[in-house]
Amino acid sequence: MTSTIATILVPLDVGESCEAIAAWAVDWARLKRARLLFLHVLPQVNAYATPVFVDQRTYDDYYARAREGATRRLEHFAAQAVAAGIEASIRVRIGFAAEEILEAAREEGADLIILGTHGRRGLAHLVLGSTAEKVVRLARSSVFVVKETHPAGGGDPAAV
Repeated sequence: MTSTIATILVPLDVGESCEAIAAWAVDWARLKRARLLFLHVLPQVNAYATPVFVDQRTYDDYYARAREGATRRLEHFAAQAVAAGIEASIRVRIGFAAEEILEAAREEGADLIILGTHGRRGLAHLVLGSTAEKVVRLARSSVFVVKETHPAGGGDPAAV
């Protein structure tokens, strides 16, 4: 029995390493004839506890610039998907990454989440936590984790 995958959520950190994750997502979407939703989560920053923010305006300006940059980067990936004949959209949210990914997956009815992992181990993993681990553990849908060091190009998802 094969499951239907209509919507694939693709959380990206919008760094250089997300090319491989986006490539995997495009390959999966093409195989399953699914739509892609690219997501970036801006970290929630406490304006009162962060000395960089002098006032609410500085805080608002920070998020406006951060949202604009993330939107441009996600639009790049969505355009690549559309050029490959895949329906794609983008979302930028503010909050804690794992929580926002899980909420977006529920809201959008994602059947599959494709996300990357930095592959941290030991103390770095314990101190920093793992967004990918939390998503894998708590997601209602299936989760496909791509090592960010994996070469772009995705390969054949049917072979996985």
